Amino acid sequence: MAGNFEESLVHYGTANAIFQEIGDRFGQAYSFCGIGNAHRMMEHFGDALEYFRRAEELYRDIGDEVSYAWTLWSFGTALKVLQDWKGAEGKLQEAWELFTKTRDTRGMVYHFLALSEIRVFEGRREEACSLLEEAERLLVGKPFQLERIHLELYRWLILGGDGTVLEDIRRSYRKLGANFLPISPKLPLNLP
Repeated sequence: MAGNFEESLVHYGTANAIFQEIGDRFGQAYSFCGIGNAHRMMEHFGDALEYFRRAEELYRDIGDEVSYAWTLWSFGTALKVLQDWKGAEGKLQEAWELFTKTRDTRGMVYHFLALSEIRVFEGRREEACSLLEEAERLLVGKPFQLERIHLELYRWLILGGDGTVLEDIRRSYRKLGANFLPISPKLPLNLP
Protein backbone atom coordinates (compact mmCIF):
# COMPACT_ATOMS: atom_id res chain seq x y z
CA MET A 1 0.00 0.00 0.00
CA ALA A 2 2.33 2.70 -1.24
CA GLY A 3 1.12 6.03 -2.48
CA ASN A 4 -1.13 8.91 -1.62
CA PHE A 5 -2.98 7.88 1.52
CA GLU A 6 -5.23 10.94 1.56
CA GLU A 7 -6.46 9.93 -1.88
CA SER A 8 -6.97 6.38 -0.60
CA LEU A 9 -9.22 7.76 2.13
CA VAL A 10 -11.37 9.52 -0.47
CA HIS A 11 -11.70 6.46 -2.70
CA TYR A 12 -12.33 3.99 0.14
CA GLY A 13 -14.82 6.44 1.65
CA THR A 14 -16.69 6.72 -1.65
CA ALA A 15 -16.69 2.95 -2.05
CA ASN A 16 -17.92 2.52 1.51
CA ALA A 17 -20.87 4.85 0.89
CA ILE A 18 -21.82 2.84 -2.19
CA PHE A 19 -21.48 -0.47 -0.34
CA GLN A 20 -23.66 0.83 2.49
CA GLU A 21 -26.27 2.01 -0.02
CA ILE A 22 -26.48 -1.39 -1.73
CA GLY A 23 -26.17 -3.38 1.50
CA ASP A 24 -22.86 -5.10 0.64
CA ARG A 25 -21.45 -5.93 4.07
CA PHE A 26 -18.25 -7.48 2.68
CA GLY A 27 -17.60 -4.32 0.66
CA GLN A 28 -18.23 -2.21 3.74
CA ALA A 29 -15.76 -4.28 5.78
CA TYR A 30 -13.17 -4.20 3.00
CA SER A 31 -13.43 -0.43 2.64
CA PHE A 32 -13.33 0.08 6.43
CA CYS A 33 -10.10 -1.93 6.52
CA GLY A 34 -8.71 0.13 3.62
CA ILE A 35 -9.59 3.36 5.43
CA GLY A 36 -8.00 1.99 8.60
CA ASN A 37 -4.79 1.06 6.78
CA ALA A 38 -4.58 4.47 5.10
CA HIS A 39 -4.95 6.14 8.50
CA ARG A 40 -2.36 3.75 9.98
CA MET A 41 0.17 4.60 7.28
CA MET A 42 -0.47 8.32 7.87
CA GLU A 43 0.08 7.63 11.59
CA HIS A 44 -3.48 8.62 12.51
CA PHE A 45 -3.72 5.68 14.86
CA GLY A 46 -6.89 6.63 16.70
CA ASP A 47 -8.80 6.78 13.41
CA ALA A 48 -7.12 3.59 12.21
CA LEU A 49 -8.19 1.66 15.31
CA GLU A 50 -11.79 2.84 14.94
CA TYR A 51 -12.02 1.65 11.32
CA PHE A 52 -10.32 -1.65 12.15
CA ARG A 53 -12.96 -2.19 14.87
CA ARG A 54 -15.72 -1.62 12.31
CA ALA A 55 -14.11 -3.97 9.78
CA GLU A 56 -13.41 -6.57 12.46
CA GLU A 57 -17.05 -6.65 13.52
CA LEU A 58 -18.37 -7.03 9.97
CA TYR A 59 -15.84 -9.68 8.93
CA ARG A 60 -16.59 -11.68 12.08
CA ASP A 61 -20.33 -11.45 11.41
CA ILE A 62 -20.10 -12.53 7.76
CA GLY A 63 -17.54 -15.26 8.47
CA ASP A 64 -14.77 -14.16 6.09
CA GLU A 65 -11.85 -15.62 8.02
CA VAL A 66 -9.12 -14.62 5.55
CA SER A 67 -10.03 -10.93 5.46
CA TYR A 68 -10.78 -10.99 9.17
CA ALA A 69 -7.27 -12.34 9.87
CA TRP A 70 -5.62 -9.54 7.90
CA THR A 71 -7.78 -6.94 9.64
CA LEU A 72 -6.65 -8.34 12.99
CA TRP A 73 -3.02 -8.19 11.83
CA SER A 74 -3.44 -4.55 10.77
CA PHE A 75 -5.15 -3.77 14.08
CA GLY A 76 -2.29 -5.47 15.96
CA THR A 77 0.29 -3.58 13.91
CA ALA A 78 -1.31 -0.23 14.81
CA LEU A 79 -1.32 -1.22 18.49
CA LYS A 80 2.33 -2.35 18.19
CA VAL A 81 3.40 0.99 16.76
CA LEU A 82 1.57 2.65 19.67
CA GLN A 83 3.62 0.33 21.91
CA ASP A 84 0.53 -1.32 23.37
CA TRP A 85 2.38 -4.65 23.46
CA LYS A 86 -0.34 -6.61 25.24
CA GLY A 87 -3.12 -5.36 22.96
CA ALA A 88 -0.96 -5.90 19.88
CA GLU A 89 -0.06 -9.43 20.88
CA GLY A 90 -3.73 -10.24 21.52
CA LYS A 91 -4.78 -9.12 18.03
CA LEU A 92 -1.77 -10.82 16.44
CA GLN A 93 -2.61 -14.07 18.25
CA GLU A 94 -6.19 -13.94 16.96
CA ALA A 95 -4.82 -13.31 13.46
CA TRP A 96 -2.35 -16.22 13.87
CA GLU A 97 -5.17 -18.63 14.70
CA LEU A 98 -7.00 -17.66 11.51
CA PHE A 99 -3.83 -17.59 9.38
CA THR A 100 -3.04 -21.17 10.45
CA LYS A 101 -6.65 -22.30 10.04
CA THR A 102 -6.80 -20.87 6.51
CA ARG A 103 -3.21 -21.93 5.74
CA ASP A 104 -2.20 -18.37 4.85
CA THR A 105 1.59 -18.67 4.75
CA ARG A 106 2.11 -14.99 3.99
CA GLY A 107 0.01 -14.06 7.02
CA MET A 108 2.00 -16.44 9.20
CA VAL A 109 5.24 -14.76 8.07
CA TYR A 110 3.90 -11.30 8.92
CA HIS A 111 2.77 -12.63 12.29
CA PHE A 112 6.28 -13.85 13.13
CA LEU A 113 7.83 -10.54 12.00
CA ALA A 114 5.46 -8.46 14.13
CA LEU A 115 5.80 -10.73 17.14
CA SER A 116 9.61 -10.58 16.89
CA GLU A 117 9.40 -6.82 17.42
CA ILE A 118 7.33 -7.24 20.55
CA ARG A 119 9.88 -9.74 21.90
CA VAL A 120 12.69 -7.22 21.30
CA PHE A 121 10.84 -4.58 23.33
CA GLU A 122 10.26 -7.14 26.07
CA GLY A 123 14.02 -7.78 26.19
CA ARG A 124 13.67 -11.28 24.74
CA ARG A 125 16.06 -10.91 21.78
CA GLU A 126 16.82 -14.66 21.47
CA GLU A 127 13.12 -15.42 21.11
CA ALA A 128 12.84 -12.61 18.54
CA CYS A 129 15.62 -14.25 16.53
CA SER A 130 13.86 -17.62 16.74
CA LEU A 131 10.70 -16.01 15.37
CA LEU A 132 12.68 -14.60 12.44
CA GLU A 133 14.01 -18.10 11.80
CA GLU A 134 10.43 -19.40 11.75
CA ALA A 135 9.48 -16.71 9.24
CA GLU A 136 12.45 -17.66 7.09
CA ARG A 137 11.48 -21.34 7.23
CA LEU A 138 8.01 -20.47 5.95
CA LEU A 139 9.47 -18.48 3.05
CA VAL A 140 11.42 -21.45 1.66
CA GLY A 141 10.11 -22.28 -1.80
CA LYS A 142 7.60 -19.41 -1.80
CA PRO A 143 7.64 -16.49 -4.27
CA PHE A 144 7.24 -13.87 -1.52
CA GLN A 145 9.94 -11.36 -2.50
CA LEU A 146 8.65 -8.45 -0.44
CA GLU A 147 8.41 -10.58 2.68
CA ARG A 148 12.03 -11.72 2.21
CA ILE A 149 13.13 -8.08 2.11
CA HIS A 150 11.08 -7.34 5.23
CA LEU A 151 12.82 -10.26 6.93
CA GLU A 152 16.24 -8.85 6.03
CA LEU A 153 15.22 -5.45 7.39
CA TYR A 154 14.06 -7.02 10.66
CA ARG A 155 17.35 -8.91 10.94
CA TRP A 156 19.26 -5.68 10.34
CA LEU A 157 17.23 -3.87 13.00
CA ILE A 158 17.29 -6.66 15.58
CA LEU A 159 20.80 -8.02 15.10
CA GLY A 160 22.46 -4.82 13.98
CA GLY A 161 24.22 -4.16 10.75
CA ASP A 162 26.13 -1.60 8.81
CA GLY A 163 24.95 1.00 6.34
CA THR A 164 25.94 -1.12 3.35
CA VAL A 165 23.43 -3.80 4.30
CA LEU A 166 20.73 -1.17 4.79
CA GLU A 167 21.46 0.29 1.34
CA ASP A 168 21.15 -3.21 -0.16
CA ILE A 169 17.77 -3.55 1.56
CA ARG A 170 16.68 -0.14 0.21
CA ARG A 171 17.71 -1.16 -3.33
CA SER A 172 15.72 -4.37 -3.00
CA TYR A 173 12.62 -2.44 -1.91
CA ARG A 174 13.00 0.04 -4.79
CA LYS A 175 13.45 -2.81 -7.28
CA LEU A 176 10.00 -4.10 -6.25
CA GLY A 177 8.53 -0.59 -6.42
CA ALA A 178 8.08 -0.36 -2.65
CA ASN A 179 8.90 3.11 -1.44
CA PHE A 180 7.92 3.10 2.22
CA LEU A 181 11.20 2.56 4.08
CA PRO A 182 11.94 5.55 6.32
CA ILE A 183 15.33 7.25 6.14
CA SER A 184 16.31 5.91 9.56
CA PRO A 185 14.24 2.76 10.10
CA LYS A 186 13.66 1.69 13.69
CA LEU A 187 11.41 -0.61 15.61
CA PRO A 188 8.46 -0.77 15.82
CA LEU A 189 7.87 -0.79 12.08
CA ASN A 190 4.61 0.26 10.46
CA LEU A 191 4.65 -1.99 7.40
CA PRO A 192 1.96 -1.47 4.78
